[in-house]
Amino acid sequence: MATVSELTGSTGGTSSNTRQKYPNPFFDLSKDYIPSTIKKLFKYCRSFFYKNEFINSVIYKLAEYPITDFIYENIEKQETKDSYRELFGHYLKLKSLLVEIGLDYMTFGNCFISANMDFSRYLKCSYCGDTFPFDEVKKIKLKQWRFHGTCKCGKEGHFVAEDKTIKHPNNLNFIRWAPENIDVLYDPLTGKSRYFYNLPKKTQDLIHKNERYTLEHTPLLFIKALKDKKKIELNKDNLYHFKRHTLAEEDMGWGKPMLLPALSLIWYMQTLRRGNEAIAVEHIIPMRAIYPAAQGTMDPYSGMNLGKWRSKIETQILNWRKDPNHIGIFPIPIGYQSLGGDARALMVTPELKFLEENIISSLGVPVEFVKGGASWTGSSISLRIVENHFLAYREQLIDFINYFVIPTVKKFLDYPAVTIKFKRFRMSDDSESKRIMLELATLDKISDSKLLDEFGHGAIEDLSVRATELISKKELMAKTTEAEAEVQQNVQILTARSQARAEWAYEDEKLKIDEEVFQEELTKEGMPEETQPSKQLHMMALKIFSLSETDQDKILKELLATRPVTFSLVQKRMRAIQEFMMASMPQTVQARQEEDSNAVKLEQIRAKRKEQQEKRTGAKKGNP
Repeated sequence: MATVSELTGSTGGTSSNTRQKYPNPFFDLSKDYIPSTIKKLFKYCRSFFYKNEFINSVIYKLAEYPITDFIYENIEKQETKDSYRELFGHYLKLKSLLVEIGLDYMTFGNCFISANMDFSRYLKCSYCGDTFPFDEVKKIKLKQWRFHGTCKCGKEGHFVAEDKTIKHPNNLNFIRWAPENIDVLYDPLTGKSRYFYNLPKKTQDLIHKNERYTLEHTPLLFIKALKDKKKIELNKDNLYHFKRHTLAEEDMGWGKPMLLPALSLIWYMQTLRRGNEAIAVEHIIPMRAIYPAAQGTMDPYSGMNLGKWRSKIETQILNWRKDPNHIGIFPIPIGYQSLGGDARALMVTPELKFLEENIISSLGVPVEFVKGGASWTGSSISLRIVENHFLAYREQLIDFINYFVIPTVKKFLDYPAVTIKFKRFRMSDDSESKRIMLELATLDKISDSKLLDEFGHGAIEDLSVRATELISKKELMAKTTEAEAEVQQNVQILTARSQARAEWAYEDEKLKIDEEVFQEELTKEGMPEETQPSKQLHMMALKIFSLSETDQDKILKELLATRPVTFSLVQKRMRAIQEFMMASMPQTVQARQEEDSNAVKLEQIRAKRKEQQEKRTGAKKGNP
């Protein structure tokens, strides 16, 4: 085999066995540290997620941003919608679960979810045959892989375990399995996978130590697997695997983490950070030195006691530290020199910033998405790239909800089947698209429902709210109109009464003048002189006016025959009273009376026309 020197044409005297081979030009030093297995890679990814500040920020944003409110479809009863809202919001906390799924998916490239119904464990005594809850059996432990304890009957022996589930929303939960504990057996011919779970070492130790809570809540299948030292095959019907897209390769059962392309850059960045750390430790604080300085031909190193000079200098420094205003006196000049303190010039901070931006870009998101930026608008390509990524990811979440969560809820809790989707996802900065949608709605090119969906509002909910508001507005308008009409009617009544009173006062004065003119005639007809004739005549007119028409005619005829002047004046008074009462009636009442009268007349005209038409029709039939 040719050596490096032979390949490069080197003729140096150094033996080729002592020379290092040149590295592969297509790789760098970091390739020697990249994990060799997917399980080791998961540990690296977990460490980067917790310890690297901007990687943690990127993953959290990618996991949280696409989650919007739920829209419930294919629901016949409102009670069903309320039940699902309570289940997803209060019991399952589905939004938080989706964010946690996103953290696993973005960090590891995989997320394994299984549904679990909490159970209550009961133990049946092998002696008395009675069954008791787990927490009522004392000194419980595993002995020869069987539950062993003291029964209430007083005997110590083995128990048979029995698990019972209770159908309640509070008992349903979804478990995320740690990828390090999962083994995937992938068949490249069928494209199908089998999933096996390895019980964590911590759980195994707790079971071996007979920790009571672990013994009560660990499924019997897990304990049996630990006994047989076997893996647990997960039920594929009760497992959902979120897997990032990958190339066609041997290990296609696993999704590859999004951090994998950035590992070399992360290794390089950590190398630079270690360098900065060493520089900060060694070069931030300078080392200061003072010495006696030579002046002219005087050599302090040959003509002075340097030990005594040192002690004097230390004394002066100590005095200066005690009193900053202390003035030291030195017989010869003092030299000063600083070593170190050049950390700023040595640090590689610009290179670190450049690497951070490269790592963020390698994760598939623009730098502005993490650090923000005033120039990042809805028309930029960066926004479209992120939006398309989110839309594809949301489709996976919708598939998980409708084809795994909903069937699980239906199976365990007997809930009716529904369909769930997210409210439409839009970047809040996509102002251009929103403006175009508004213009299309103004031109009547799109429906109001489409426009409301574009702005994140449900069309059905909005229509219901608007209908309720419209009814309320109509009721308010009707009450307002009624109140205004009532006020207007009262004003008309008051105006009519005031006008009638004014007219009555005018008529009353005219009548009084006439009555004073006929004072003598009234006295002759029996009117007392000491009384006011207008008052007496007014009382007589009111009394007669209140009688029936027959009695009125009778009394008026007697007055006409016996007291003609009194009759004439009383008749004028009665006419004035009647006019005053008619004028005091509300105009609305008069209008209503006129409308009723007009309606009667209109019905009479219609009946007469109908009768004439029937006569004409009969005449035509009789005369062909």
